[in-house]
Amino acid sequence: MNNIISVIEFTSTDIKMILGYKFHKKTYVIKTFISNKINLDINSLLDKSSCYDEINRMIDDVKKEFKDPNIFSNLVVLLPSIGYETSKSTTEVMTVDPSSLIIQNDYQNSVEKVTSSCKISGKVLVYNEPLSFKDSFNRSYNDLPIGLKSDKLIIKFENQFIDEFVYNHYMSILSELNLNVKLTLLSSVCASHFITSFSSISDYIQLEIDENHSLISQVLNKRVESSTNLDFGNGFAINQAMSQNISNKNELERVLLENGLDEKISYDAIDIDNNEVSLKNYMNAIKYGYDLYLNKLKPFIDNYHNASLPLVLYGKEANISSLDIYFQNFFQRQVFVFESKVIGARGPKFINCLGALNISSYSYISFVDIKENNTGFSDLRG
Repeated sequence: MNNIISVIEFTSTDIKMILGYKFHKKTYVIKTFISNKINLDINSLLDKSSCYDEINRMIDDVKKEFKDPNIFSNLVVLLPSIGYETSKSTTEVMTVDPSSLIIQNDYQNSVEKVTSSCKISGKVLVYNEPLSFKDSFNRSYNDLPIGLKSDKLIIKFENQFIDEFVYNHYMSILSELNLNVKLTLLSSVCASHFITSFSSISDYIQLEIDENHSLISQVLNKRVESSTNLDFGNGFAINQAMSQNISNKNELERVLLENGLDEKISYDAIDIDNNEVSLKNYMNAIKYGYDLYLNKLKPFIDNYHNASLPLVLYGKEANISSLDIYFQNFFQRQVFVFESKVIGARGPKFINCLGALNISSYSYISFVDIKENNTGFSDLRG
């Protein structure tokens, strides 16, 4: 099972895990997990103690089912894009193979060369993403041209950073659990990889909706240009709805799940204590809460002045009926909810993890050679 890739994602409310692989450009998922809800610490990051418990529980479940002690040998970690920044650089290395064939070591030498000179104060370089590869004859390639005869390898990289305290918090959890991380990626970048690989759009705004956060990213030419992490999400809309004389939160969430945000709903569609007026009150409260949520999002969405850019919704809380129509009417721009059709991980909630599986399948990724990064955690960059 050494071709299986395990992805662990830290979100603002829980931990996701997915086990899968790519074969002939197709994604296969064999197992998914979502942890119990985890409280946040004073830095608005997942509580460490709860993370230990939840990850250990997932690992135990996987090992019992697959009975393979090496099931996590290809471990990819997905971090939230908090404090996301990028820089670009180009590096040139001479190929080391005696026959002047491009090999994996040439790529690793390129990564080490650019990493040593690429720093931003208060940030950690998480991933060097190659944008293009060129050989001695200036021919371009989309993936590492392993086996091609060339005296040198030229790679243009996008270097992706997040806030140092976020990186250290989550990587220390994995280190203390003795998990050997082979690759570290960022949530918004993985989402854009998956979305653009299955849709025709290349320029858009993507919005991940979670209970405790909303992540807005501008994607141009299929690349994340900027990401803004907001400390409010679907939970804000629910709490505002509860302020409208609604006492039963479970009932409110049930009405939302079963009715969505359909503006044309018939109020006798669901029976709540045989009270038709009660359903109307619930729906009005839900729409009141979502209107406040959208108004809070508006200045961040409007910051991207190009009104022709569509808005793509995804994430754990994006699977609400008519959510796209509600957003479209409010923001007056084209809106889509992006849902995975991958068997075993359908819907909008595993988009980031599936994007990580996609990136991990590229030929320049090697799960054999492990490098030590500047914070001391085991991490293969790129």
